[in-house]
Formats: sequence, C-alpha cells, structure tokens
Amino acid sequence: MPALKEIMPNAHVRNCVMHMWKNFINRFKDLYIREIVWDCAKCTTVAESKTRMDRLKEVDQDSWSYLMKFEPSTWVRAYFSHGPKVDNLTNNMCESFNSKITKYRCKPILTMCEEVRCYLMRRMVQHKRLIDCHHGKLAPVQEKGMPCTHAVAAIKKRHDNMEDYVHPWLCMESLKKTYEHFIQPVTSEEFWIRSYQTRPAAPVIKRPIGHSKVHNRQKDPAETVIECEKLRRSFYVTCSKCGQTGHNYKTCKGAPSNPNWKLKTRKPKKKIQDNLSLVVIPLSQSALEAEGEEHDSATPTNQNHSTTSTTPDVAQQQPAP
Repeated sequence: MPALKEIMPNAHVRNCVMHMWKNFINRFKDLYIREIVWDCAKCTTVAESKTRMDRLKEVDQDSWSYLMKFEPSTWVRAYFSHGPKVDNLTNNMCESFNSKITKYRCKPILTMCEEVRCYLMRRMVQHKRLIDCHHGKLAPVQEKGMPCTHAVAAIKKRHDNMEDYVHPWLCMESLKKTYEHFIQPVTSEEFWIRSYQTRPAAPVIKRPIGHSKVHNRQKDPAETVIECEKLRRSFYVTCSKCGQTGHNYKTCKGAPSNPNWKLKTRKPKKKIQDNLSLVVIPLSQSALEAEGEEHDSATPTNQNHSTTSTTPDVAQQQPAP
C-alpha cells in the first residue's frame, strides 16, 4: 500500500469487504457483530455510516478499533469517489482469465500463444455480435437496474429520461469504441518463415519418488461457516413416522401421525439357481479328428454302435461340415 500511494498517488484503491468480513469473523465470534460489517459497508450517507460505527463502538470496542484501521473511502459506499464508473477488480479478471487458459498452459510456447490468440478472437467476436443485436443508449449490464432508487424517484418526478443522467462511459457509444480494435489475423503455418537453427530438444522428464500429490485449494476458515449456514437453510430431515423435522424414524420418540404406519422392511432377494450345463467348444477340426482317433483305438469298431457321453452335463458335439 505505501508503494502504491507513492507510485500511483491518484489511483483509487478499495478493499474487498468479503476478505474483511472473513478476517472479522475469525477474530470476533459474535453473530450480531458479524453483520455490522456489511451494514456499515452498504451505507449510502455519511451520517448513517457514523451512526452504525457508534453503535458498534458501544457493543464491542475491539471490533470498532479493528474497522477503524481501514480508511472509510476504501470500503464504505458513502465515502466512495465518483471517478471510477466500473466496479471490476483487476485480481478477479486475472483469476477468471487464468482459469480459461488452463488447458493451453501445458502446451509448448508457440502452440500456447496461438491457442490464446484464437480464444481472444472468438471472445471478441462473441461480444461484438451481442453489441450489434442490442438497441438502446445504455449497455445491457447498466439496463438491468439503477444503483440509487432515490435518484430514480427524483428523475421521474421531473419527468426526465433516466438514460440522460448516465455517464457517457457507460453508454453504448463508449462500449463500441472499446471493441473497434481487433486482433490482426496471422498467416497459416505453411507461410511461416522457416528457421535453420538447431531444433530444441525436449526436456528430460523425471518421475518423482512416491505417489503423485494432488494440490487442492486450501479453503478459508470462513468458508466452512458460510457452507454450514447454507446447509441449515436449504436441507431439513423429516421424520416419516411423526412428520416433524429435525430427526428421523430411528430416533423418533413420538407417536406416529398415521395409525396405520408400519416400519418398511426390505424384501429378501430371491436365489436364482443356475442349471446351465457346461458346453465344450471345439478349438479346431484337427483337434476333433485326433480325439476321434484316440477314442477308436480304445473302443472296438462297430458301424452300428452308437456311443453316448459318460458325463451327463456335457453335451455331445457334432463336427463342423
């Protein structure tokens, strides 16, 4: 922060309230104090912000001193500057772009650059088509809603158009100027200038000792709190016996809501007896002939004599024509 103020003194710096809230709930466990951080951040007037902070000071002195370390202009809406018109964060944009090119990063440098270039061209064309199909003065994101309802009410009372009060940076003209630039196409590989330098050798791949490690993202301690709250709000166990929530029929101590209620039991599975007989599959015609010669040498010859198999489960095989 000191280096940023020295190099870029006119840059607008803001803190992420989500990260402030995560650090806040790790230090202060009171549920009532947790919500005050968001209440203070959403204040639209200076007087309301001071009232909230004074209320927090009366409840907990330590939490008030912790929030006072941050400048109000970096996290309270009432103190924000009117200079920045877009709330995009550089860190979030870098993370989203990095997640999109994950499958390209493992490729060689030239292939990776080519894949990234094609991805950016497809993304820009997609946005240009959306802009061409949109008709209106404001961009699609700005048309979804106005930030201040009081300003909208005042403009409506004067019978003015709300679009005339929007900054030109958020209008479609500025958005179209942003996408006037496009990436120049590159010739195909057959028109590239060939190099007569030595071809680089592939790196030596060494297999590490032991099993491969899976590098999972370390969860923040506050994420468990958020996930638990979501589970409690969206999922409830209902007892099939009494119909009440919070337990199941195994731990139910009340009377059944339906007098004809019975405990469901699983039906036993039927045993299927396998009476299939074994079948001898001949490997080849020569194997059958050799087997027949051995049988004839051990048994007296008789044209009218018919033989049957000694094993009742083995079917008699007929030689293939």
